[in-house]
Amino acid sequence: MKKLTGLLPVSLDDPAWETTESSIVSFSPLWQKTPEHSYGSVRALYNEMEVTILLEWSASGPSTSFTRHQDFPDACALQFPVYETSFSELLRAKPRKIGSLIPSFVMGDKGAPVNIWYWRSEQTGTVSRQAMDDYLLDDGDSSSSSFHTGKAVGNPFSLSPGMSAMDMIAEGLGTLTPVPQDLQKVRAVSAWKGGKWRVSFTRPLNPEFAGGARFAPGEKVPISFAVWSGSKGERDGHKSVAGWHFLVLEK
Repeated sequence: MKKLTGLLPVSLDDPAWETTESSIVSFSPLWQKTPEHSYGSVRALYNEMEVTILLEWSASGPSTSFTRHQDFPDACALQFPVYETSFSELLRAKPRKIGSLIPSFVMGDKGAPVNIWYWRSEQTGTVSRQAMDDYLLDDGDSSSSSFHTGKAVGNPFSLSPGMSAMDMIAEGLGTLTPVPQDLQKVRAVSAWKGGKWRVSFTRPLNPEFAGGARFAPGEKVPISFAVWSGSKGERDGHKSVAGWHFLVLEK
């Protein structure tokens, strides 16, 4: 991961992205029924304050309508193991046991948490807003939870509709938990063009909570990826994944 001395890219067309090489990642269905594979690319940059990671992948087409229960958005996620010390320090102590140092890429393991940065396509102007909260009834109190069911049950996307990405932690299947609203620092920029999604995630090097991934010069950081195709009905565990890769931060 290249280190910049100035500001990180603020747009997907920023020429700073071209100063670092892209790496190819191969996606396959998590619950594979057919040998279907796709490919994406990733670039990463950081400076003294923040890290930014750009994921790009081909998709069958952007999901543009979410007015029905059977409609789902496109989405992607980055995942990082969380350690009390750094992965590089653990690797130096146990250089031949790298496999034992990394949790399952399927949302980690109990006692081996992961930090997940998540984006979905309704959070970009490319697609229409999902009608997940507003029920157009002829009468009734519009302030009632009957009109805002997502907010009523604490859905974090409903509570913060302007959020561009979400920071979450997990320790295995069924444990996914959003970080408290005041600690949400991940932001995303996204665009659909030429049959591909491009999504960049940016976040401070060190989070304000204990369960977040941390980045430092010279460190080696495991990372895995997931993408969802809403037009194929993919959501939750129905997704394509690329297992553990490694980011190495320049000193």
